[in-house]
Amino acid sequence: MPSFPLVGRSAAVAGIEAVLADGRSGAGALLLITGEAGVGKSRLAREAVAMAAGYRTAWHGCEPGSSAFRPWVRLLRASVAIDQSSPQAPALVRQALAVAERHGFTHTVVDTAPQLVEHVISDPHLYPRTRQLTALITARLQARKRAAPAPRQGKLIDPLTTAEIRVLEKLSERLTYTEIAADLYLSLNTVKTHLRHAYMKLGVTSRSSAVKRATSLGIL
Repeated sequence: MPSFPLVGRSAAVAGIEAVLADGRSGAGALLLITGEAGVGKSRLAREAVAMAAGYRTAWHGCEPGSSAFRPWVRLLRASVAIDQSSPQAPALVRQALAVAERHGFTHTVVDTAPQLVEHVISDPHLYPRTRQLTALITARLQARKRAAPAPRQGKLIDPLTTAEIRVLEKLSERLTYTEIAADLYLSLNTVKTHLRHAYMKLGVTSRSSAVKRATSLGIL
């Protein structure tokens, strides 16, 4: 479909340009496009995406009266709170994940809000473990593994072994030691041994700190 120039929307375009300029300078902002049906909100939104060259954007639509937009609003609020290190971030993340799960938007979270999932992985003590959360973390780890370069273990004097990395991956999925052993077909003692060695190499003493350290090194 051909793209025609916007006519009579100079003020709106100027507003979009101002918000994008603020974003490029590090001052993020929320741009809300409202109006009656048929006035061209979707066209203006597409123009905003086109103007945001160099930024990662996500696009989604829903029918009038649909609740499908609600997960996106929640994800956006939670992501902004994480970026600003707001004390409200954990509560907003939990709300966003609950709404996304209720509407079947799990993969949407992985695809469009990876920073939110990274936050959950790095701060497991803030989020109760559930089957859905485990699936979300697993999906994110798999996506990260497909896209990431080789692990940067150069900072470790004694690099992690393949077996230790596999156990750490399961640890980040919120599995218990017994579940890790069953999933990897290992004995419980072997799992504990791998983790003890991994903790020593990473210089950490807890599950959450091990996941954070391994994530910062690009191992997870």
